[in-house]
Amino acid sequence: MLRLGWFSSGRDDASRKLLATICRKKREGFLDIDIPFVFCDRSRDERGEGPEHQARQRFFDQVDELGIPLVARSSMGFRPDLSSDETAWRAEFGEEVLRSLSAYRFDLGVVADCAAIPGGPLLMQRPLICIRPALPGGPAGSRQEVVWNLISSRADRHGATVQRYTAGDLPAPLAYCSFAIRGPKYNALWLGYDAKVAGRGEEWLKREEGELEPLFSHIRHDEAQREGALLAYFLKPLCDGKFHIKGERLFEGDRPFDRPLDLTRDVERALQNGEFKEEAAHGL
Repeated sequence: MLRLGWFSSGRDDASRKLLATICRKKREGFLDIDIPFVFCDRSRDERGEGPEHQARQRFFDQVDELGIPLVARSSMGFRPDLSSDETAWRAEFGEEVLRSLSAYRFDLGVVADCAAIPGGPLLMQRPLICIRPALPGGPAGSRQEVVWNLISSRADRHGATVQRYTAGDLPAPLAYCSFAIRGPKYNALWLGYDAKVAGRGEEWLKREEGELEPLFSHIRHDEAQREGALLAYFLKPLCDGKFHIKGERLFEGDRPFDRPLDLTRDVERALQNGEFKEEAAHGL
């Protein structure tokens, strides 16, 4: 059995759906895992308003209903004297997180959209992985920035990558899946986008429509719905003892993989078969 530590800020629907998907695949027997805790870098009693605060409260409710212990240690206001030294701040916060998690054992940490990732000793103790909403070598930035970059550069494909989490430079990817953003499903969306840009310009379109722009929303949706399947198919051989992570590379026995695993076929087949139907926002 693989013990997963789960790290999330719970600030949007995507983080709840990812947790719901992995827990469902555990119940179905696809993944031999245990999630001994969920760590959140915000506390239950923090006051706030707006969509992010409301999403976080729903996330806390989800964790409670799943019966997983919640470990919450807020990064807000933590060591303000180190605010000018991010590396030192992350190392200190990592020590604090380790103390908070001292009662739990885990083999692998999944960083699912955690706003303040602890560094230092936590990163050295256990491997942490995260999903990057872009292909290996693809554009950097937030989910929104990645999609706008793909559109501006007239890209043909998009995807998601599982990578080792580090607090420094972008690590080497471990696995990925990809899908076309051209062809019959997308052609009309590109034409509509081009017509609007020709009339008003790209910056106007970003301001006026933003993420509701149809081409943008379809690309974002198609990537997001693959994240759960990608993570599950990456975790499966780790659970079964076929693969393991050492350093920033994936190994099969003593043999390191010289390139990231392409899990596109597994992910696409699973989506077509309905194995990873879209989870409800509450995830239960």
